[in-house]
Order: sequence, then C-alpha cells, then structure tokens
Amino acid sequence: MSSSLDPAKVAAFAVRLDEWISTGAASSSRAHLCLRVHEPADGAASPELGQWTIELLVQDADEPSLIVGITEIWEGQSLFGAEAIHEVVTQLGKMARVAPELSALLDSAAPSEIMLDTDTLLSFASERVEALADVGVSVLLPSWWTRRNRVGLRANAKSKATGSQGVVTESGFGLDQLISFTWEAALGGRKLTKSELRLLQLSAEAKRHLVRLRGEWVQIDPAEIAALIAMAGTRGEAQAGELLRAGLGKTPQLIATMLADPVAGPTLVISPVSVLGNWARELQRFAPRLSVMVHHGSDRHGDDEAPFASRAIQHDVVLTTYSLVARDIEHLAAVAWGRIALDEAQQIKNPGTAQTKAVARLSSHRRIALTGTPVENRLAELWSLMHVLNPGLLGNLTSFTRRFSGPIERDHDEAVTALLLRVTGPFILRRLKTDRSIIDDLPDKIEQTERCSLTREQATLYQAVVDELLAAVAEVDEMTKRGLVLGGISKLKQVCNHPAHFLRDGSMLAARSGKPNRVEELLDEIIDVGDRVLCFTQFAEWGHLLVNHLSQRYGAEPLWLHGGTTRSRRDEMVAAFNEPDGPQIFVLSLKAGGTGLNLTAASHVIHLDRWWNPAVEDQATDRAYRIGQRRTVQVHKLVSSGTIEERIDEMITNKRALAERVVGSGEQWVTELTVDELRDVISLRPQETDS
Repeated sequence: MSSSLDPAKVAAFAVRLDEWISTGAASSSRAHLCLRVHEPADGAASPELGQWTIELLVQDADEPSLIVGITEIWEGQSLFGAEAIHEVVTQLGKMARVAPELSALLDSAAPSEIMLDTDTLLSFASERVEALADVGVSVLLPSWWTRRNRVGLRANAKSKATGSQGVVTESGFGLDQLISFTWEAALGGRKLTKSELRLLQLSAEAKRHLVRLRGEWVQIDPAEIAALIAMAGTRGEAQAGELLRAGLGKTPQLIATMLADPVAGPTLVISPVSVLGNWARELQRFAPRLSVMVHHGSDRHGDDEAPFASRAIQHDVVLTTYSLVARDIEHLAAVAWGRIALDEAQQIKNPGTAQTKAVARLSSHRRIALTGTPVENRLAELWSLMHVLNPGLLGNLTSFTRRFSGPIERDHDEAVTALLLRVTGPFILRRLKTDRSIIDDLPDKIEQTERCSLTREQATLYQAVVDELLAAVAEVDEMTKRGLVLGGISKLKQVCNHPAHFLRDGSMLAARSGKPNRVEELLDEIIDVGDRVLCFTQFAEWGHLLVNHLSQRYGAEPLWLHGGTTRSRRDEMVAAFNEPDGPQIFVLSLKAGGTGLNLTAASHVIHLDRWWNPAVEDQATDRAYRIGQRRTVQVHKLVSSGTIEERIDEMITNKRALAERVVGSGEQWVTELTVDELRDVISLRPQETDS
C-alpha cells in the first residue's frame, strides 16, 4: 500500500513536535522553577494599595523542601549544576505564556522578582496557579491564603430565653433567640467595628477586591459589601417568625442559613430528583428574594452560548441532582461555589461511585450534608460522607478501616466507638423528634408489628427455596456462597409477599397470601374513616402487582411512585396527595420514595416488607411523621410469621440501640454465616398456616 503523506509535511511536523517537547512539557530536570508570593509590608501607609512581590526560586523536584534563590542559578553556584540555567530559562518561557502578567521578567538578563498590584495578584492567584503547576512551575502562597476569613452576617440574640417559649437546647440556641435578634457584620464570627465597616465601604466603592482587616487579608465582593452594610443592624424578627411557622424542617433551616450567612458565590444544592421540585417551592416560599436556577432536564444547558459558570454565578442558588453532578462535572467544577448543600447525603455513601467522586471534586467555602441515615450498612459510609465534607478528618479509608470500622463492626469495641463519636461529634448536629425542646408540637407515633400467617401455598414454596438454597451453599466456595445467599434471601422475601410475586406468573392475588389479606383489612378501616396511608415496599414488581389489585378492589387507582417515575410526575403525585380531597392510598418503592418527600397528609404508614436497617424504615416513615404533621401517625410493619422476616424483626428490635449509636445493620452479615447458622435463620418455624 502506497503512502499518501507528503514527506515535507511529515518533516515539518517532526520539527514542530521536537519544539513542543522541548518547551511545552514539564522537563525531567531536578531544577524546577518556583514562585513565592510576598505580601506588602505591614508598615505601608495603605497596604491594600501596596505592591505584592513575586520572588523567583528554584525547587528540587525530588526534594521539594530544598529551595534556593534563582540568583544562585544565574551565578552558576547552585547544587543543580551549570546546566540548570538552560532548564530554568525554558521554564521561564512556559511561565510567561501561561501567566502573561509575569512576562516582564523576561526583559531582564537575570530576573529575580516582580511586583504586582493587589488586583493583579488576586487574579493571578485565582486563575494561574493550577495552569502553572501543569507546566511544572509551583507557586508558594502565604500560609494564610487558603484559610482567609470571610465577611458576612451573623445573628445576635437580643435577650435570653425565659418561660415556656424560651427553652434553650444544649447548643444554647432556643426559640426566643430565633425570634429576637439583629444582624451584625462579622469577620470570621467576630463583630466588625464601625471604622472597619467604613474601611470596607470605601474599598467597595473603589472596586477593590482584597482588603487588610485586623492584620489579615480579606477577599470581598463590592456588591455584596454594599448589601451587607445595608442589612447590618436591622431586626430579624419577621423573617425568623416566618420560618418558625413552618416548624423548622431541614429545608427551611438550610434556607434560613442561606439568608443569615451570605457567602461569596452561589449555593449549590444537590438532591435526589424526587425532591428537586420541593426545593424550588420552599425557596420561593421562604426566600423569594433569592434568585434560583434549576439545572436539570435535557435542555439544562440552554440554547444560548453562555457557559454554565457565567449563568450560575448570576444566581443565589443552583439546584441539581446527584446523577447530573457526575455527568456535568466539568461544568459544575468551573464554578467557585460559596456553599454546597447535600440533601439526602447518603447518596454519596459509596466512595468509589462516580457521583461521590464528582461531588468531592467541587470546590466551595462551606459544605453541609443533610441525612437521616449517615450509616446504613457499614461504617465506610460515614467515612465517605466525612471525606467529602471534611477531607482528612478520618484519614484515608485503609487507616479508618484499621482504626475504627474493624474494631467496631467486628469486635463491638466500646472504647473505639466512643473515640469515633468524639472525633465526629463536633461536625454533627443531630435532631431528634423526641427532643421536645426543639420540636414541641409533633404528635405521637405508634408502631406495631402486624404478624401475617403464610398460606399453605406460601409455606410450600418457602420450604422449597430453603431446601434449594441450603443444598447449593454446601457445595460452593465462599465467594459464590455469598451471592447465592443474597439471592436466596430475596426469593424468600418474595414468597412472604405473595406467590405471584415469586413465580412472576401474572396470577391473581386474592386469598393466596396473609399479607395482602391484612393490608385489605387495614385499608378498609383507613378509607372508611377518611384517613390516608403510605404503603412502602422494597420491590418495584410487588408494588405494580399490588396497585393493580387495589385498583380493582377499591375502584380507584392508588398513586404509585417508583424509580421510573419522572420528576414532573413525582411532583404532581405529591401535590395531589397533599390536597384536601386527594387520593387516600399512596404506594411507594422504598428507594425512590423513602427520602425527601413531604407527605404529612398521611396518618398511616404500612411497611409491606421488612428492611434490614431500622434507620431506612424510620426514614421512610418520616415522610408522614415530620414537622407539619398534626395527627398521631400509626405505623404498621407486616411480618410473615415463622420466616426470615420474623428473625429480621427480632434482630432489629434487639440491636436497634447499637444501630442508632454508630453502626447500621446490612444484609452482608448473613453471607458470613455457616451453613448450620444459615439454616437456623431461614428455616420455616412451626406456625399456623392459612388454608
């Protein structure tokens, strides 16, 4: 085959490639150019107008702590040898291309430093550091640079709490403090004086972005400073009272934080798709002055040419979902977020998933996570959450496993448990519905286990699955055994629900399972008195079967929310259910509907099948038992007598205290049982079966 390439063009390309290799890529030399930033002298009459010094140094690539002045290179006296001059000159060329504001250095035969004004320095530090690192040039900023305090507002309580309205929680923040306060301008939590506010005002009017306050440099946004000064000193009663009338749910509390603690840059709220609409409604209700951008849907990137970052920074709040963070990470990572709020943060419990890694890549001044289940199955989930919120607090995953999760999960080590609680405690604010100093108007919750007998058909199927599973696991290796056990447990749960669920044969449901029989009895009573009910199942296929059955029995189709429900349809169903004359029955899959939804129109909750972790069931129950609920909530948990479900119920009851302290209860432990232990857990116990 003859070549169609032009030899002259190939030769020219080779020359250009050699040039690029010699000038565009990081060299293999030990001598690497390094820039150190020095702030203006403290004695300067007006340091915010002063000159910042960029000093040129050379750093040892193998020993980064070894740094020498560039003058030694020019004089040929450095430990890097005379050939280092060529390398440093090459790197100076790269530096000038990446950071044009430093190009004046090339005008000198032996450059050693350059002066930059404050605005240029700020632009350099925010836009050039990473690009310089990519071509092998490091930048050493002052140690305080990454921990600069921000100017913001803080709420100052006007009086101490007294009387029945003034119960103070352990944090010292009670109802009276919420109702009666004034806004104060503050730097890092410390109130600013009038003279300091005046300096900020003058700097903002002069369009300066870096100001010297109390011996430290503070980055400001002139527009935000003007708004802050206007707000400082005003009373907060009306705004707080509005929020209190909502009863202080997680979403209004976070919205109150956005109002009380403004940050430089927009707030990014990441949530499951099922609650995206709720966030938009709550923001409109409680903070209508905040501009909100919803980043979701096929048209989320818009028709115009404006980049995502330029659109995002024009809003106070941007709403998106966990799945979109992973898909649109390049767009989202380009924004300097003021705050990132993770709703239903258990979505990032697995450190290896794309969405967890994507969330960890986002930069922000503040991060907050909202979740009712920080640990569902194992302590590594808590590590994943803390790693995103506060990297390094719990070390890397290997050391965390060795130091904490191993001793706690394997040995139930009380001392290590206490240590973990001490380490993480300062970063966790836990709200309990049982704490009447926080929530004094929530009604009672009555939970009861409803034991349902198996029919003869169910008992026969159940025993057949048990026999098949025990025979199979006795002849396989440990890894294969784990998969078989988990699959077998799922089959047993399906049998407990209904033979048609297990057989998938499309057969009728009536009178073939104790569970649907009990569900019908409960629904007859609930519908008769005009109440409403949430029915949760972990199996979408069982939900489909049950919805069809209940539609025929009651002459009206129940609402049915599952993983395939679109966001718009979810919002429609939630709104319809909460209407005064809305549907009485709402069937939900545990995964799609067990978090984030506000369904206080329901005063009954039925768990159609049992989950291994009580926290997951409790979180689903909390769709009805939450702030805003005015009636006692009846919770019915269906359990098939004599089966593995009954064993699960016993273990949840006995080990709930441990689960509530630190560790959740997952299914994994069952896969570790010996064949004899497994037989004891899954075997059908004597019971009275329905005919």
